[in-house]
Amino acid sequence: MKKNRPKANSEQYRLYLKGSAIKRHPDDNKVMATRKRIEELKEKRAFEK
Repeated sequence: MKKNRPKANSEQYRLYLKGSAIKRHPDDNKVMATRKRIEELKEKRAFEK
């Protein structure tokens, strides 16, 4: 993980994720959808514990 990452669920964090996704992938929407799904799965797992 990179240092000085913005707080999760903040507007800056969303822009940060989008920015880093664009750098790595031209297909930004697919990346964001995948990340969103991963986050949802993480939340579900945390909730089940």
